[in-house]
Amino acid sequence: MKYKTILNAGSIAGLFSYFMFLAFYYGLSINPIGPIKFLSLAGVLALLYWALKQYRDKELEGFALFTQLIPVAFMFSFIYASLNGMLIYLHGALIDAGYVQVIVVDSLQSIGEYKDTMVGLIGKDEYKKMIEQYESMDAATVALSDAQSKSMTTLLAGVIMAAILRKKPPIFDNVDE
Repeated sequence: MKYKTILNAGSIAGLFSYFMFLAFYYGLSINPIGPIKFLSLAGVLALLYWALKQYRDKELEGFALFTQLIPVAFMFSFIYASLNGMLIYLHGALIDAGYVQVIVVDSLQSIGEYKDTMVGLIGKDEYKKMIEQYESMDAATVALSDAQSKSMTTLLAGVIMAAILRKKPPIFDNVDE
């Protein structure tokens, strides 16, 4: 039960992110994993901060070293990203895989705008390979890439938050005699 707060917060973050995915796709009819996904990241980062602070204050009695908070931040990140990725994959596999086509079209339009620049940077053959990769995307590829993106973002944020929330215990207790 030591990690209950982290497990619950990571699960809530994964569900929140999935519901935002649905809201963006069905409610706004836009690419749910495009730049708009960073709006839901604010809620996830608030949950991460709250969970790390609760863990420090309750489980570690108000004091925590950086090295004590890092594994907990990684645990949150793993739970959040894997739950969200699994829900996105299951949504595409069982309910509606139409979001994949929306993502592919949006991605192709985005890189099409910078075709000349990208061909100059990576070459024509690599650019064609990139187009082929986008065109061959499926629900599993979308879910995995989104989970990787979210895990990397929250891992970085977790490291920063662990540095902010670290708090050393006092060397000497002030005990009145």
